[in-house]
Amino acid sequence: MNALSLSMRSVASRPMSFSLTMLMLSLGFVMLMSVDTLHRTVPLSFQKAISGTDLIVGAATGPVSLLLYTAFRIGYPGANISYSLYEQMRSHPDVKWAIPISLGDSHRGYPVIATTQDYFDHFQYGDDRSLIISQGDEIGFGDRMDAVVIGAAVASELSYELGQKLTISHGMDEVSFENHENVLFEVTGILAQTHTPVDHSLHITLEAFEAVHSGWSYLESADSDDQDTSLKPQQISALFLAVHSKVKIFSVQREIMNHPGYQAILPGVAFSELWQMLEIFERVLRVMGYVMIFCTMVGMICCLLMSLMIRQKEIVIIRALGGGPGFIASLIWIESMTTVVASALFAWVLSAVVLYGFSGLISDQWGVYLSTESLWSMDMALVMSTLGIGFAVGLIPAFIAYKQSAQSSMTVVAS
Repeated sequence: MNALSLSMRSVASRPMSFSLTMLMLSLGFVMLMSVDTLHRTVPLSFQKAISGTDLIVGAATGPVSLLLYTAFRIGYPGANISYSLYEQMRSHPDVKWAIPISLGDSHRGYPVIATTQDYFDHFQYGDDRSLIISQGDEIGFGDRMDAVVIGAAVASELSYELGQKLTISHGMDEVSFENHENVLFEVTGILAQTHTPVDHSLHITLEAFEAVHSGWSYLESADSDDQDTSLKPQQISALFLAVHSKVKIFSVQREIMNHPGYQAILPGVAFSELWQMLEIFERVLRVMGYVMIFCTMVGMICCLLMSLMIRQKEIVIIRALGGGPGFIASLIWIESMTTVVASALFAWVLSAVVLYGFSGLISDQWGVYLSTESLWSMDMALVMSTLGIGFAVGLIPAFIAYKQSAQSSMTVVAS
């Protein structure tokens, strides 16, 4: 008799119980694989939101807070910095470029970013990719004060096209009680999709931002001879900087930090701090996955033990054909390991379907890159630990079957 083929036939004779047990185990495996995939890809997705920027300058509200509201438009700037600092950094011999931004307004829940032409010329994301306009003329951002350049997600989700008129509101909520309805902006450009927070943003000039908050009822042309000089900003929310040489980063950072109430952070360091804060949630999800697998395996043990009682006649026949206690135990162990391995394979296939089928949708909606390479670079410690749990748990019903078979042998011999 072949223990493997006999076990496969036994499993095939109980399709319902086998399928339900495999499904529950697969859910646990999927959770663990999902956590592992997120652990590998989400930090990269976060870092792709901004690249090529050596320093982010803002009020001293904490590195993570500054990173969140500048790179991800999450939260509010606790305080502003002086516009004169931007002018100083722009002319600094070690600074390659400087991009000022002002935050605090929104349009139907989408953040409005006030900035300059340098934002479109120098801001980068992903693997040092520059912003590209997909619709509209070449971005002459300073030519019109009523111009607004919108991200790809804003255009698609609100069905906006070139020439669309819109107003902005104070605050970041979708419903605002302080709308700047006296000033109309016109969509003059739509950016190509970036899969970053840029897609969900609207961009106006710093002068237009000042005009809106100064109570203007219309916006003049930026190159108008009678433009109000009072529209020069006095404060901005933050500043993106790039230096000519990487060795100058810390000297420029120290120079900025000498200004009371200011901070200059390295985006990579702030990303690391942010991920350390989120690491506890990753551990909780991983533990929940192991708990689900363990509970399901306990249920599998109960099912196998109950099947032993039902399969007494089957076991007697196997014993009559010469199968010893060890053979019976191997049958039960092979059945349990078949369930575990089949569950792991099914979970892998299910994860592959999700990654290949929905990674684009997830990237478009949430800006999270789910790389299919994570399926092939799965943490081997994770795989071996889960299979090891299945190996150990499968020994329990196998041992009980061995004891019962051995005791029945002794009873037969005694009689």
